[in-house]
Amino acid sequence: STMKNEEGKEIPVLEVIQSIIDRFVGMEIIRQTTSFCVAKEISATKPDEFESSMRRVMLILSTTLDDLLEGMKKGNKEMLQNIYAYSDNNVNKFCYYCTRILSKSRDHHPVYYTLINHLEEIGDTIKYLALQGMQGKREPALLSTIDQLKTMYGNVMKLYHHPTKEALTEFNKNKKAMRKQLTGKENPLVMQCVNYLVGMVNAILLINAIKN
Repeated sequence: STMKNEEGKEIPVLEVIQSIIDRFVGMEIIRQTTSFCVAKEISATKPDEFESSMRRVMLILSTTLDDLLEGMKKGNKEMLQNIYAYSDNNVNKFCYYCTRILSKSRDHHPVYYTLINHLEEIGDTIKYLALQGMQGKREPALLSTIDQLKTMYGNVMKLYHHPTKEALTEFNKNKKAMRKQLTGKENPLVMQCVNYLVGMVNAILLINAIKN
């Protein structure tokens, strides 16, 4: 049997299942026929890998934002195509892994689910901004707001790794500058990304309030 993918093309259901399993760290299809397949967790989740996996997700998003801006500025469709096709899969793989660790461990507060969800949503946003770039939507105003998003994301990473009052002040200053520039006619994906970043900051503050 077949089903339609995001682009409306008919592809085999088993191919879809394989692509989903590929997004999970430590999961493999161990048996497959023409009508069914069996997936199994072949390596256990390790709670002590949670923090390193979170940092890896954040780093992937940071470098992808850099590549997105460069690809947009240069009109490099090949670079944008690679972002659209592959980067979100890497983000999702480690987000799902972190979620699995959370589901099996009580060492982390449930608000981490919110933080991971926002990281995944930012990955989706970057993916579709890359698609728009491939379609020729690379106006200067959009490039400017993506550059500001990159700065704000850097602020969030800094706050996560070093939750200080100074880091929060820096984020709020850039958020205020960004919102002052926005007119309401911006690309909806940019607006969504700003909201996800604010959501991440709120989650980080709650996590650290609980820790302290």
